[in-house]
Formats: sequence, C-alpha cells, structure tokens
Amino acid sequence: MESRGNIRVNRNPNIEPFGPGDSVKVSYRVREGERERTQVFQGVVIKRRGGTSIGANFTVRRIAQSIGVERTFPLGSPLLERVEVIRRGAVRRARLYYLKKLVGRAARIKERVRPRRYPELKYAETVVEENEASVAEVGETETVIEENEASVTEVGETETVIEENEASVAEVGETETVIEENEASVTSQESAEKEKLA
Repeated sequence: MESRGNIRVNRNPNIEPFGPGDSVKVSYRVREGERERTQVFQGVVIKRRGGTSIGANFTVRRIAQSIGVERTFPLGSPLLERVEVIRRGAVRRARLYYLKKLVGRAARIKERVRPRRYPELKYAETVVEENEASVAEVGETETVIEENEASVTEVGETETVIEENEASVAEVGETETVIEENEASVTSQESAEKEKLA
C-alpha cells in the first residue's frame, strides 16, 4: 500500500492547469554554489504522470540550438515557482514521444480551441464550494448573533421598563404614606377640635 495517495498536498496557486501538448513556461529555482536564482524553461509538455498525488511530475521538451532538450519537474516541489501556459495544444495522446522524431514544422502542434478538463480544476472547484459553505455558516452565525443582540436589547428595554415601574410604584408608595400621614394628622386635628368643644 502506498501512502503517497493519502497525503493531501497544498497546491501552489501559481501553477496553472495544463496537460500534454500545452506550451508552458516553467520557473524553477536553481542553486549554484552560494547563489540561488530562478531559471525559466519553455517548451511543450510531452508527458504528465501522477495526477494530483504528491509524486506527480511532468516532462517538458524544447529545441535548443537544433538539439532536443527534455527536463522533468516534480509538481509538489517547493522549488517550482510558477507554471505559465502560453498555448493550449490539441492532442489526442497522453504521451507525445513521437515528437522526438519530428523536426521543424512537422513537430508543431495545433492550438486547442475548446478548454480541456483538468483534475486540478475539479480540486479547485471543491475548495471553492467548501469556502462558500463556510461563508454561509459564518452568515448564519452572524444572523444568530444579530438575533441575540436584538433579544438582549429587548431584555434591556424590559429591565428599563421594570425599573421605571418600580420607581413609579415607589412613588405611589410614598404618596400613600403621605396620604396616610395626612389622614392621621386630619384625624388628630378633628379629635383635638372635639375635645375643645367638649
């Protein structure tokens, strides 16, 4: 059992979806002694292997000074900075080894008009859908928070009304006390007047 298929790789966002027959410009970091620089290799993708796994790689072929040069790049490498698609090629094979025998105009590949389906695009669509779902969850959370804040405000208003009612009840209680005191004083005055008359 291979564990490479179970490892989830964080894809480099600078790598565009591509396939066999596409003309690409690959930027790869190269170390020369103490210095490190970016080297650009431009050519036609003649093979791609490994799909979306961590061990995936692709081979690019170009003609340099009448000599065919091929270079294989690992897709999961941190040294791979960027893959730019210059031209989409219309081919019906996954391995374009027949290009090694052809020279000049015969080695050219027609340009593809319709887009091709790539496995990376499916992965990207899944990530976008997951992000949209998490955004929807965040929206629902914000709605719940707003509803809770509204209910807290309502509770606050209720507490204010209760405090106002308690204050008015206290005022009413004070008024009743004043009335009772007044009635007591009136009663005492009436009894005092009755005693004077008697």
